[in-house]
Amino acid sequence: MQINISEIISTDYKVQTFSPEIEMEAFCLDGERYEFIRKSPVELKAQNEGHSVVNFSGHVDVTIDIPCSRCLTSVPTRLDFDFSQKVDFEKLKAEQLDDLDETSFMTRRAKTIDLIDAKAWALYDASVEKKGEGVPAYDALMHLMGKLYGVENQQQYEQAAKETYWERKRFEDFAYEDLPEYKAMTLNSAKCNMFAHMYQIMDVFKGDGDESFLEYLEAFFCKFRLQIEEGKLTDAILRSLEKELHVSCGNTETLSRWMKVVILTDDEERLEVILAIRRALQDQDYGEVVSEYLELIERGSFSRNNTSLVKAVSIAVCEECMKMDNERKPVPLDVWILIGSARYANSFELFDHLTPAPRILQVDEFFVVRQSKLLAKQPYFSQAEDYVHDKGIESRAVRKWLSECKAAEKRKRVEEKRARAEEEAEKRERANALRQSSRRLTSEDRSSLSQQGGSSSRSDNWSERRQPEKKGFLKELFGRK
Repeated sequence: MQINISEIISTDYKVQTFSPEIEMEAFCLDGERYEFIRKSPVELKAQNEGHSVVNFSGHVDVTIDIPCSRCLTSVPTRLDFDFSQKVDFEKLKAEQLDDLDETSFMTRRAKTIDLIDAKAWALYDASVEKKGEGVPAYDALMHLMGKLYGVENQQQYEQAAKETYWERKRFEDFAYEDLPEYKAMTLNSAKCNMFAHMYQIMDVFKGDGDESFLEYLEAFFCKFRLQIEEGKLTDAILRSLEKELHVSCGNTETLSRWMKVVILTDDEERLEVILAIRRALQDQDYGEVVSEYLELIERGSFSRNNTSLVKAVSIAVCEECMKMDNERKPVPLDVWILIGSARYANSFELFDHLTPAPRILQVDEFFVVRQSKLLAKQPYFSQAEDYVHDKGIESRAVRKWLSECKAAEKRKRVEEKRARAEEEAEKRERANALRQSSRRLTSEDRSSLSQQGGSSSRSDNWSERRQPEKKGFLKELFGRK
């Protein structure tokens, strides 16, 4: 088998694979002939490692018939081995070149074809990197290859041309409008598949909006996380998508921050929480923001990248809160506390780095403390005390919050004590009333029983006293007999 290596030599990092069949029927060594029982195609790989250094490697797996040295009985013997050889074509000596170069056996026409082939591939390699020239260059190359080698070899050089295209394609060059070119260069490769998914992400944005876009972006990074991390492609992919977003809708600053958040998510549950935080911010429902933020911290407590994720969320939330914060509706203290907890050892250090200062610092401490659910809890209360002790920039306001928090706690204890006293007094009153009722009932029962015993005799006596004699009854009644 003869291999045209001119293209491989001229293209850095070019890789070509071959699977030539073993045409000979027997293996001859030292005058001995050994028949093949089984022979598989040779796995041959030629890889340009840069600067005209080509590594030839491969694998051979055959079975030959070797007679036993004692009895001459045929013994099937498997030969299974790898081979590798590097050749530096720039440093070859003349005699080495004579040994390797087969051009001396080639006709003038073959040499010409080889030269045209090398030039054509070099021109194609340079063209595919230019926007809009990929398909025309591919079509021109295929036409030329068909003329040189015939249409029967078309599949082989089509595959090689598409591989070269995707090897040269950068993620920074992705464009939504280049879909026809990507379809024409469709190849079963990871990069081609990634470009197809990036197109789908942008298509979802145009059709379904921000939230669906973020969901598809998160799924994309989950699916291709290994390739992205190995190639350090995160920034390049995000830049290309942000460029396309800017073309589509212009203002993408806020969406870009949430893109950096969702790509760190590796499960659907946390993604849903993040999207809920984003929706709550858009509605300025700060209570829901705090609730979902705490939910995110709890759900990701055992995740590998939870620290990075929560920090990214805090950056996105902080930027939006700075835009929405105003005197009429200041962002509550608890939101700032949670933002600070992800970025600093002491949550209250956040106030030393925000410009302009949050409006909550100007609100009366009574309303601040009354609205906050986190200030009185640990570790935030201790952090507030440490911040005041260390004389942070906004320590005066924080000191007022602490004083009011302590006063509120004192008022709460007084109220609880009063409530307990009132409850105890009410219990005692109910108990006394119950006892008095019980005593009254007992006395009445006794009186009733005694009255029942004497009333019978009195009634009888009354009836005896009041019953008139029949004699003279009518006389008394009518005055006459």
